[in-house]
Amino acid sequence: MRLILLNVFGLLLLSNFAFAQRSSSSITSEEIEAQVERELKAYADFDFQLVASKKYGLGSGYGFRAEAARSEFNNIPLSVIENTMKVFFDSLEYYNLDIEEIHTAVHGDTGIAWGAWVEDFRIKGQEPEIHRVRFSYAFRKNQAGELYAILGHRDIQDFDENGQYIP
Repeated sequence: MRLILLNVFGLLLLSNFAFAQRSSSSITSEEIEAQVERELKAYADFDFQLVASKKYGLGSGYGFRAEAARSEFNNIPLSVIENTMKVFFDSLEYYNLDIEEIHTAVHGDTGIAWGAWVEDFRIKGQEPEIHRVRFSYAFRKNQAGELYAILGHRDIQDFDENGQYIP
């Protein structure tokens, strides 16, 4: 729990720096929650075009793996991302995604969301998998008044009794 709170407060601190799309528009907790729900619904509905377009992209992320492992993602053509997602989801017998808990807070023109969702899926010919995914995101509004994520975190790694990742 301490690590999650540190992540949340870290997101607030990082979000107080200047970002290119920054706007002075106010943000509400309801908008933040709706943004996260739209993003997850796009995945749950296999809306490859929306997810690949990054319209609801959940920001530059980090987690158990270093961001560098994903740094080339922004240079991949949208059609390749779409196709990769389609291939993965076509390999599934089923896929369900349910938000287990979501919390939000607003500080100035920055909003944050944190919580967990559960993914329940089965790859054809394999055993079913259920994963509880922890997340935290920081949001701002662009000049058009649309929310965008400035930083995101998702992970399913277990912690030891000291709050450290278990490799």
